[in-house]
Amino acid sequence: MIVPLLLLLNFNLLSSVGSSLLFTQFVALLNISRYIKDYININLGLLLSLIAVIGVFMGKIIESFIINERMIYILYVLLLSIFLFVTIYKRKIYFYYKNTPEYIKKLELYGYIYDKGAGIYYYPQNLKFGIPFEIFAGFSSVLLGGGAGLISNVNKTYIMKVPIKASIATSFLIILLTSTFSGILYSNYIDINIVFYLILGSIVGTIIGNYLMNKLNTKYIYSILIFILSLLISLLLSKIIGYHNIFLSVLIALLISVLYVLISKEEKYGAYKDLIINKPKFKFPLYIVIVEFLTLIVLYKFNIRFYNILYLFTFLFLIYLLFLSRRSNILYKIIISIILIMLIFSIYNVLV
Repeated sequence: MIVPLLLLLNFNLLSSVGSSLLFTQFVALLNISRYIKDYININLGLLLSLIAVIGVFMGKIIESFIINERMIYILYVLLLSIFLFVTIYKRKIYFYYKNTPEYIKKLELYGYIYDKGAGIYYYPQNLKFGIPFEIFAGFSSVLLGGGAGLISNVNKTYIMKVPIKASIATSFLIILLTSTFSGILYSNYIDINIVFYLILGSIVGTIIGNYLMNKLNTKYIYSILIFILSLLISLLLSKIIGYHNIFLSVLIALLISVLYVLISKEEKYGAYKDLIINKPKFKFPLYIVIVEFLTLIVLYKFNIRFYNILYLFTFLFLIYLLFLSRRSNILYKIIISIILIMLIFSIYNVLV
């Protein structure tokens, strides 16, 4: 949602995309550190990341032929519409994992997560149908400056039937690598001032979001998200058709949000309803806010190439993954090595 918002505020297209990618890479690195031990399926994430990175380079080749600001608006309307639909239509996904296929065992794509004290075994289903979506995720990353996480998460949850917690956490690995390679391609257009304000907005948003998550009913939290998405879609559509009426856009978004509140049902906890005494508290991600705040100070005080530091941390993270995969299938050592070589080659081309 960053790029369309920046475009609506009359920022340059290339600067908006480049700055959004750098910010996305930064946020993905921070969130991976939260989830890597418990929820991220590293093998699945690496396999899908390589596929998505291929989509990044495909998107860059096609970009020069078809992309202009109007096309960006149209693509973002489609992407945000998918997000809005998934948010409203929260279909419950049922997982059945029987007779694990041999190729899943050989590729070691299965995983375990722990939810409500129970260990859940899972593996990605319909992998061959999910691959095109990951290519499109990389494609959208380089063209739109974002969207890879949304597409990948919808793909893993609804098509591959990966449990939502593992799906979201694994998406951060895919977001990190797609935004890194996309960001390298846009490194000449990064505006550090935009990145500064994006990080500042992230800190404020984290504080407000954490407060609302602990105070409001889930239905009303979704209604706020639906209002924001509907407003963005409406404003982008007004840009496309050339009819600008902010009041009408706000009215449409408000109407959709109110209809959702009136129609939607309260969430039921099913078998766990007797175990829930109080609404669970969402932990405030203090260390992430501290790191973001320190980053703001560094960006404000020192004139540095922030993206070079992120490239270094991403490179070190891949080395760490290589260490973690020492007992895994040789395929993942090869994938990490390929991504490392691609990263070194891409950074070298930018610097030279």
